[in-house]
Amino acid sequence: MINREKVAIVGLVDGPEAQAGIGVAACLEAEHFIRFGVLGHRNESGAMRPGLVDHTLLLPPVADPGFGVALGKVVQAKGIQYFLPGSTTAANTLSRASAALNSMGAVAIAPNDRALEKARKVGTQTLAKNAGIRPVDLWPAPLMATDPLLVGLGSNPMLLIGDNGEYRRAGDAWEAIRARESLAKNCDTISMAACSPKEFFEVALLLDFSSNTRAACCVRVLADDNNARPWMITSIENKILLDQAMRFARATQLSGPLRLNFTRRGHLFYLVDWQPGFPIWIEITHAEGPDMVPLSLQDALAGATPDCTPANLLFTQTAEDFAFNPRGISK
Repeated sequence: MINREKVAIVGLVDGPEAQAGIGVAACLEAEHFIRFGVLGHRNESGAMRPGLVDHTLLLPPVADPGFGVALGKVVQAKGIQYFLPGSTTAANTLSRASAALNSMGAVAIAPNDRALEKARKVGTQTLAKNAGIRPVDLWPAPLMATDPLLVGLGSNPMLLIGDNGEYRRAGDAWEAIRARESLAKNCDTISMAACSPKEFFEVALLLDFSSNTRAACCVRVLADDNNARPWMITSIENKILLDQAMRFARATQLSGPLRLNFTRRGHLFYLVDWQPGFPIWIEITHAEGPDMVPLSLQDALAGATPDCTPANLLFTQTAEDFAFNPRGISK
């Protein structure tokens, strides 16, 4: 009989605000894992999907001061061995709780809290320059539609970036103002970049404790929503993009799962943003490998060359359907 490891997924928000949680849980086979879905918010109905998890745990919301104490209690009561992030917020929270969880014999699949805080303070643009890659130009998001920056950008596609990992797309000045107002409900700092959704790429990396890449997947975003969440992607093989992502990861001194966003102008890639945790399309790695979610539970060092997801795999997910084509699409 297989000794199944006990794993809890934190961040199972469903619906229009969903992130990676549902996909992370779907990457854990019931044959090998006892899966716990952590519920802390009324929108976290993802844990109620039939067959997705084996047990549900009702805890305070992730942002609640009592969440960390509640995590410790479920470790003691249920013997949970691993905690996986299903969202950027969950990854940040698990990072802060990682030392306490380790002291109780549980592992948070999130970067070291000090390393994450240091990387945040250094900032994306400085980290990118230290890694020898190009960052996209970022500006503080304007408050008024008549701001000279917005007037100058005109109808160029824009991406607004919250300091908590939330995004909003805008096609003109008024949309940019509304997007900023939306992000301001949950973010302290909001930046803006000129970034076309037609030239948007994401990279998922799994890092060891030396910030070297154990496994990777590069995708081109074919379609996303107004929150810049991809609902259609295809995997690609691009050595330049992968090399830039890996160099940036080493500069952060982080570990665990990391996702990065790039835009392309001409033949050059520019880093837009990075966040700890898994991407919303993580299931593509479960179907064709390397299977990043189960791999993240294994303590192993990166080899000389990381395993990468093959090209031409299609992932698409909408409110009406979910489809995955493991045999790829025609070029």
